[in-house]
Amino acid sequence: MLISGFVDGKLIYVIEFPFRCETFVKKLREQLEKRFPSGDITGQYLRSASFSYKDYINCNNLKIIYLLPKKELEKFKGYIVRDFYKFLVEKADDK
Repeated sequence: MLISGFVDGKLIYVIEFPFRCETFVKKLREQLEKRFPSGDITGQYLRSASFSYKDYINCNNLKIIYLLPKKELEKFKGYIVRDFYKFLVEKADDK
C-alpha cells in the first residue's frame, strides 16, 4: 500500500507498507463483515474503506518513501493528528 498525505495540494508524505499487514487487514475485514455479515452478495461491493494511521503505523516493513524535512513539516503541524505528526517528525530529516 502507498499512503500519501497532502495539505492544500502540497505533498507532505508518502508511506509504504505491505497490504497484508495484520492490523490493516483486520480493519478492512471488520468493514467487510459489517457490510456483508453473511458473506459476499452478487452485484454488491464495498466501494470504499476507511482506515487511519493507527491501522498501519506499526506494520513490519513500513517505509517512508517521501517526507518533508522537519522545518517544512512544522508549517503543517495544525493539519496533522498529534500522534501521527510526532511519528513523522521523528522520521524527518533536519534539513
